[in-house]
Amino acid sequence: MLSARLQAVADRVLGPRHADVGSDHGLLPLDLVARLELVIAVEKHVGPFERCRLAVAGTAVEVRFGDGLDALEGGEVDSLSICGMGSLNMRDILERGREKLPAQLVLQPMDNAGPIRGWARRNGYHLQEESWIDPYVVLDLRAATGDDPAYAGLSEEAYFFGPLLLSNPDYVARQRAWLESLGRTDGRLEFLTRRVGS
Repeated sequence: MLSARLQAVADRVLGPRHADVGSDHGLLPLDLVARLELVIAVEKHVGPFERCRLAVAGTAVEVRFGDGLDALEGGEVDSLSICGMGSLNMRDILERGREKLPAQLVLQPMDNAGPIRGWARRNGYHLQEESWIDPYVVLDLRAATGDDPAYAGLSEEAYFFGPLLLSNPDYVARQRAWLESLGRTDGRLEFLTRRVGS
C-alpha cells in the first residue's frame, strides 16, 4: 500500500509508458505496473538499485541502472516521476535530461518546490495541479506553449508557495503559521496575510 504522498503521485500519472527516477523501494512502480503499458524504474546507486530489483522481481517493471534520464532513450516514455528528493536535485536532473523529457512530469520534492516551479515555467511545462499532502507538495506538470496561466497576476511569491495551492485556505493558513513561528516578518508573510484577508 502506498503512502499518501506516493498515492497522490500515482493518481496523477497518465502514462501509458512511464519512468520513475530514484525508485529506491520500488513501491510506486509496483503500483503503476498494474495499469500501464510500460514502467521503468531508474536508480543510480547500487544499494537502492538492488533493493528495487528485488522488490519488483516477477513483475513487468523494468529496472535500469543509471543517473537520471541517462538511463532512458528520447521518446521512450510519456510520463516521468521523481519523488523524495530535494527540489534543487530534481531541477538538475530535469535540466541535464531536458532533451529526453516526456510530456508529463509528476514531482514530489522533500523541500520547497520553488526551484522546480521556476524551471518548469522557463522550460515550457505548465502546472496542471498542485496537491498538498501535508507537509509535502505534488506537482503535475505538462508540456505546453506560451506562458503558464497559473501565474497570471501573481507576484514572485507564487513560486515559493505555489500558485494553485494559494486557493487552498488550509494550506495558506498553515504556511502563514509556519512563517510566524519562525519569526519571519518579510514579504512572504505579508503576501500570505493579504491572501488570508482577500
